Amino acid sequence: MLPQLVAFGAMGAACWFGFRWLKQEFARVEGEIKRAERMLRRVRNSPVSQLRFNPMTGHYHPVE
Repeated sequence: MLPQLVAFGAMGAACWFGFRWLKQEFARVEGEIKRAERMLRRVRNSPVSQLRFNPMTGHYHPVE
């Protein structure tokens, strides 16, 4: 009877640690997704500057 209880306790502990690890992993991935969405939102909302090539200097400059 005692070996079965020890095995059951070990399985319960393994399940608890596994559930805790999965919960932390889901939170980490969700945080990364939210961070990426914030970055994309910031990039989408920023105006895109138009550039014009200046042949004399060989550089691109923003159009005003």
